[in-house]
Amino acid sequence: WINYGLGSENENLPGFVSICPSPGNGGARNYGSAFLPPVFQGTTMGTAGGPAADARIRDLVNARLSRRQQLRQFELLRSLNNSQLPADSGDAELEAVINSFELAWRMQSHAPDILDLSRETPATQALYGINEKPTDDFGRQCLMARRLSEAGVRFIQVTYGDGTPNPAWDQHSNLPKHADHARRVDKPIAGLLEDLNQRGLLEDTIVWWGAEFGRT
Repeated sequence: WINYGLGSENENLPGFVSICPSPGNGGARNYGSAFLPPVFQGTTMGTAGGPAADARIRDLVNARLSRRQQLRQFELLRSLNNSQLPADSGDAELEAVINSFELAWRMQSHAPDILDLSRETPATQALYGINEKPTDDFGRQCLMARRLSEAGVRFIQVTYGDGTPNPAWDQHSNLPKHADHARRVDKPIAGLLEDLNQRGLLEDTIVWWGAEFGRT
């Protein structure tokens, strides 16, 4: 709805990115477009429980074709899509696919630098708990969220989970286990808020933290 109402701040990046989303408990519906056209659904990076250091936007790089070959391929695809679209006017799914191809082409030139956390100073990485065992994974997600937000992505979703059908926070027993979870997320969240504030981004950024059923 944010992108639908306000539009994109950066035409070279998705308007909605979901970092390490959970495959269960709603799965793709958690970053889907719901009642809006498919073009507004989220773009995913990695999966919950997987290493955030390996989280990437899939198929962003084509190692088999040169840039020139990819351009020729893209121009052919664009021509075919444009010839098909008038016959299927109003087909939201087709329009979403065409838009995704166009965006993917632009992202090849712009996204890699934004997704490269090594461009951050050691002090900033330490602020998020990166390279510290309990906080490295979620810290990388939070720092990536800040970089995406700074680059103009309007809505970024980060997920703390373990990739199981019942996510890590869902403790029906062994409640002291929440202390372990808190240790993994507390410093990265505090680092994100401090970093946003230092950069003046907190003035127009809403940070919302939530868990299922409000139990935690």
